[in-house]
Amino acid sequence: MVPADQLLAYFPFTWIFPLVCNPFSFVFFVLILYSSRWDRLGDIIILPSTSFKDSMWNSVAEELWSIVAKSLKAHRLARQGPVSATGTRDSTLQILVGDNGWVNHRENGILYSFDAAKCMFSWGNLSEKLRMARLDCKDEVVVDLFAGIGYFVLPFLVRAQAKLVYACEWNPHAVEALQHNLQANFVAERCIVLDGDNRITAPKSVADRVCLGLLPSSELSWITAVRALSGGSTLAYMESIYYSMSVVTEAWMGLPHQASFRLSHQAFFKE
Repeated sequence: MVPADQLLAYFPFTWIFPLVCNPFSFVFFVLILYSSRWDRLGDIIILPSTSFKDSMWNSVAEELWSIVAKSLKAHRLARQGPVSATGTRDSTLQILVGDNGWVNHRENGILYSFDAAKCMFSWGNLSEKLRMARLDCKDEVVVDLFAGIGYFVLPFLVRAQAKLVYACEWNPHAVEALQHNLQANFVAERCIVLDGDNRITAPKSVADRVCLGLLPSSELSWITAVRALSGGSTLAYMESIYYSMSVVTEAWMGLPHQASFRLSHQAFFKE
């Protein structure tokens, strides 16, 4: 599908104004262009990051966003932005119609609430969240080193029935959302939120499972993950593309206990 900005480049600039002035024409125009190009998060319709970025739209922007929102039957409208390159991976979503970005999003019977203009939401890890939810963790302690708003923390608690989850997170906006979500899903009493750098805050020798859900790489916290493992059979989930077994083994050899561990089927090893 050709983006709106590129398509309109082929038409005279004067075509914009009849479209804006005639909502019915504009409804048809928008639905054709964006019927498969936008996402819905709660009651926010999120347009692609390239939508209506051409300077030709600036003079009609106020009317434009209102009509687009009404055309798509949206209470709020936003435009996607890249995830911030900072370590906290803040969202750069731009709210176009509406007062704020706080949304309620339900997946697999779990409620995720957060400010979409401040916290990123990962659409691509649904299959992993479902897999975590199918586990039986009722007698286990889980450490999630990159908890975010509770992507995996909540499936572990709500569905997999983990005995206790340590949730490490250093984005203050995500921590606020995580604490809200724990209360909203009635599992706060089984979760300890550790605010700050997981290399400093993460517990040691307590975990039956460790989750490192950070892309493209969680390598800086591999040693922290292994040190969090308890004695006995443990399982570390790691979501990087490649894993250096020498790094993990070196960390394991330095443990005071004889923990054994294995990695999930996701892992691809590289010496």
